[in-house]
Amino acid sequence: MQSSGKQQKTKLREEAILEKAREVIIAEGTGALKMPELAKLSQVSVGTLYRHFESKQDVIAALASRALDARHQKLKLVKEQFQEPEQRYLGVIMLDFLFNIAHPDVFQIEMACASPAFWEETQSFRHQSHQAVAEDISSFLQNLCSEISSPEADLKHLATGIWAFASGMSLVWYGMPSKQQDNLEEALCFLRMHLMNFIKGYGLQLSNAGETFSHLEKHFLATKSQWLWALKGKPANDSH
Repeated sequence: MQSSGKQQKTKLREEAILEKAREVIIAEGTGALKMPELAKLSQVSVGTLYRHFESKQDVIAALASRALDARHQKLKLVKEQFQEPEQRYLGVIMLDFLFNIAHPDVFQIEMACASPAFWEETQSFRHQSHQAVAEDISSFLQNLCSEISSPEADLKHLATGIWAFASGMSLVWYGMPSKQQDNLEEALCFLRMHLMNFIKGYGLQLSNAGETFSHLEKHFLATKSQWLWALKGKPANDSH
């Protein structure tokens, strides 16, 4: 068994490797991630890299779990900072969408992990770790939905709907080449109409969804560095 000091050193080295991997994906996409080049960028030997991560898929899986956990922490901030259920519900959907638009690397990673076949090429504990975070987010969303839905509502169905809606809108956004894809203001304008229809489609009775959306939009855009996810040691990009 590793000593606590050695475990901490191992964890720090893995975090540093993942930061470099994410930088590569941000600059060139997941296809550009190669293990020998990643070892060089991380200033470790190839052998050391493979002791931490068995394959490129293993690196991507670790990034996916780390990104999902960061997303979860940001979503929980919405519930902590807003008291009204309507603000919490809309805020979580808006922020989940913004997280994808502001971090295309995260979205690429999550799409790469969407296939069950992907996880067959990773260490089993990576999949278990990812599933655990996903289940935590699902429980969080179900609890959130319970605040704005009727007692007989299927909370799991509503929570899955939120997740699918934010991901689907992100896919549509990235499929529109005429758009400036990293423009958060334009992305929120795109989201607004579809979100209002989504709410109606689920039969949710929100008292003032349009005004609440506008309030949250101004807040999120004015405080991007609080809500988005920076590379370690770097502030979130406020230039979008």
